[in-house]
Amino acid sequence: SQSEGSLTGVRFKPDGTKMYFMGYTTDKTYEVNLSTAWDLSTASYNSVKYSHGGGGQAQGLFFGAEGTKLYTVDISSDDVREHTLSTAWDLSTASYLQNFSVSSQTLVPRGICFNPEGTQMLIQSQTGVISYTLSTAWDVSSASYVSINTAVLTQQDGTGGIAFNADGSKMYLSADNTNSIHQYSTGL
Repeated sequence: SQSEGSLTGVRFKPDGTKMYFMGYTTDKTYEVNLSTAWDLSTASYNSVKYSHGGGGQAQGLFFGAEGTKLYTVDISSDDVREHTLSTAWDLSTASYLQNFSVSSQTLVPRGICFNPEGTQMLIQSQTGVISYTLSTAWDVSSASYVSINTAVLTQQDGTGGIAFNADGSKMYLSADNTNSIHQYSTGL
């Protein structure tokens, strides 16, 4: 097993055979194999980890473009970091590509999520959920700020992760200070 002082994000490969988690204290993403899809009792750490070179306080992660892109957020550097994977879903083939600063909207980016097309990016922070559009799909250098939704903060004290259901009609936010998950309808 891999020792990590603080876990701040988790994602799965769509077929459930790999799990990825973010290490806050090491600023690394770890890859874990599941011999039976979606069954954590069959998980085994395969010694694959990727250091994303952020400010050292990595919080959230998201895979896009069918596993060939990895996005991480860092509360020390206040940015989104885009990485490419030359082999889909294989962290050993990851490399840093570019970053996008979110410091004008928040100094505490915690979670990250994209729509399935890669043209909308949402950042969860302690100031709310911040929306960006990408004029080029999956390219953070083409991102531009749209809005911030602070209404979601009235029901929780502190925020952690963000996720959507498959059709984008529901948004889920974790509240790290109340240890709860909140569900919101998006109107889609």
